[in-house]
Amino acid sequence: MARSESRRPITRRLQPTELVQFLRSLVGLPPLDGEDAANVAGPPLGPAPLVDVDAWIEWCLAGLEVCAPPRGTSTPSNRPGPWVPTVRDAVEAGRRFAANFAVVRHGSISQAAVRAETSRQWIRRTLKRAGTYQPPAYMANGTKSKSTQQQRRRASEARAVDALAELGRGMTETSIATASRPVRVHMTGDFVRIEIEGEASIHASQRQALRVLTTTLVELGGPIDREGGESRGNDGGNHAR
Repeated sequence: MARSESRRPITRRLQPTELVQFLRSLVGLPPLDGEDAANVAGPPLGPAPLVDVDAWIEWCLAGLEVCAPPRGTSTPSNRPGPWVPTVRDAVEAGRRFAANFAVVRHGSISQAAVRAETSRQWIRRTLKRAGTYQPPAYMANGTKSKSTQQQRRRASEARAVDALAELGRGMTETSIATASRPVRVHMTGDFVRIEIEGEASIHASQRQALRVLTTTLVELGGPIDREGGESRGNDGGNHAR
């Protein structure tokens, strides 16, 4: 997500019907007449809304993935007709947008939670699910050396790969020891559920599972081996099994 500069929000009035025409021209479609454009733009909004430009741009970007039909898959029998985005995908995109934008604009999870009228736990959980969570130790310059960060991330990714491979071979659950708390990983249909002691479960699609699980392990201090030492991944020893 693009980082906004620390400044007052820039606002502009955007007329929905004009916006429809602009977006159609952007993708090479012919303009609509006035009535059709108004219908596409939805119910009358009264005066053109005063929009926070940075937020609106990020919202448009958040919608790109939602509006991308999956490739190489047939339409399920219970969803006949042309493809449409699912409510679940749209809601998840909205959550990711709200959490990411609030943290980027305010610089801390605590302030972001207050301004977004939610909890810090919800912000952290949403960022973890999106794979964009950065532990505070890595946000502050010099808290960890670059080599230590890289080593921990490599070890976390290697252990995440192993865990997902175990689930792919028919296991329904596997456990990972970390420097902080144990992690349990479950396969539930098309989703992977990540359980951390004392926190709400994290759900990720199989496509996102590696990124989300790796980020979770990094945040918990990295995987540890059976003797209690920090796993070093493929470049410095065996990782936990």
